[in-house]
Amino acid sequence: MRLTRAIALLVMLVASMAFVACGSSDDDSGSDSGSSGGAATSTSSSEAGTAAPTTGCGSIPQQMPDDPDGVLAALPKDVQAAYNLFPEAVGKSAWADWKPSGSGPYKIYFSPGNISTPFIQDLQKEFDKLKADSDVITKVTTQDSNNNVQTQIQQIRQAVREKYDLLIVLPLSPAADAPVLEAAGKAGIPIITPLNASANEYVIGVEGNVILNGASLGSGLVRIMGDKGNVLEMQGIPGVPASDDVLKGADKVFAECEGIKVVGKPVGQFQPAVGKAQTLQFLSSHPGAVDGAVQTGGMATGIIQAFQQTGRKVPPIADSGATPGALAYWNENKDDYEGVALGIAPAQLADGMWNIALGLFDGRGVKVTDILQEPLMITNDNLSEWVDPSWKLTTPIAYAPGPEGALLPEDYLDQFFSKPAS
Repeated sequence: MRLTRAIALLVMLVASMAFVACGSSDDDSGSDSGSSGGAATSTSSSEAGTAAPTTGCGSIPQQMPDDPDGVLAALPKDVQAAYNLFPEAVGKSAWADWKPSGSGPYKIYFSPGNISTPFIQDLQKEFDKLKADSDVITKVTTQDSNNNVQTQIQQIRQAVREKYDLLIVLPLSPAADAPVLEAAGKAGIPIITPLNASANEYVIGVEGNVILNGASLGSGLVRIMGDKGNVLEMQGIPGVPASDDVLKGADKVFAECEGIKVVGKPVGQFQPAVGKAQTLQFLSSHPGAVDGAVQTGGMATGIIQAFQQTGRKVPPIADSGATPGALAYWNENKDDYEGVALGIAPAQLADGMWNIALGLFDGRGVKVTDILQEPLMITNDNLSEWVDPSWKLTTPIAYAPGPEGALLPEDYLDQFFSKPAS
C-alpha cells in the first residue's frame, strides 16, 4: 500500500467549517441522498495572476511522482502537470478493464466521516440532485461515522456485505482504512476517495495533490508581496494533511525567497471564529509588520476581521478553499487589496465523482489510480468569475461554487477512461 498519511484530507474540510458530527441517515439504514519550481522576482502586485517564474523566489519546485506502470507518462503533457509534487506513486488502476457484473440500476455507498458540515452537505445535495435525474444510479446511501475511524471501518464492511456497487469514501485515517478498502476492491467494488490519494490499486483517488495546492498558493502570495515580507501561517489542525500539506507546499516556495520570513503559526482549527481569536492574540504580541498570510481552510474571514478590529492593514491572504466572504472583501477593495485563492467547488467535485462512477458502470474502465487536475487558482484576472457581487464579508456560504465546468468537467475526465463513451 502506498498511502501512509495519518488522517484524511477531508478531516480538514470537515474541521474547516466547525465540523460537528450528526447522526446517520439513510432510506434503509442511513439516509438515502441521493504550476511549477529561485532568481526571477516580482515586485508588482499585479503579477499574481501571471505564470510563476521557473526559478528563484515564487517558483514551484518540479518533482514528478514515481510511475511504475507508465500510466502517467501516457497521459497528455498538460494533464501530467497536475501530478507535480504528488507524494505517492501513480499506478495502473485495478479497474482499467473492469465491467460491472450487472446491468443496473446501481447503488452507491457514501462514507464522508460525518454529515454535519457545509462541505459534506453540499456534496450530498448534489448527489440528491444527480440521483433524481438518473436511471443508472438510483440510490446513494450516506452514513455518519461521527469522526470515529473504527465506526467508519465497520460501516464500510457492512456496505461490502450489502453488495453496494461503488463506494465513495473520505477516510478518516487513510492508513487504518486502507485494508477495508482493499477488501472492498477484492470483492469487486470500486472505491473513489475524493481529496485523497489512492490507498492501493483498488482505490481511485480524486483531487488529492494538496502539496501542489499549497505551493501554488505560496507562489501567488510571494509575488503579490514583491518577494519579501513577514508571513503569518494559520494552521488548521496540526497533524491533519490538509493543514500540514498545504503549508508544506507553501514552505517549499518560501524556502527559495531570502526576503520571506514566517513569523507565526497559530492554530485556527479550521474555524473562522477561532482563526480570528488566534490572529488577534498573535497581533497583540507581535506589533511588527505582517505582510501576508496563508490559511489552510475556512479561516480567511476571521483573519480579515482580526486585522480590521485592530486597525491594521489587511495583508494579502492565500485562501485555501476560496471563502466567499473573503472573495467579497477582495472584490470590494480591489483598489488597495489583492489576494490569491484556491477554488474547491463541492458540487463540481460531486459531479466529477458521479461521472467517474457512470463511466465505470458503462464499462469504460479507469486507467490510473489517481485523477488530478491542476489547482484552480483565483487571482485578480479571474476573480469576477468566482465572486458573486451580492456576497459580503459576513456571507455564510462555506465554499465558492465556482464557474460552471471549472473542476473535473466531462471532457477532462474522458482522458482518464480506458475506453470512449458508448
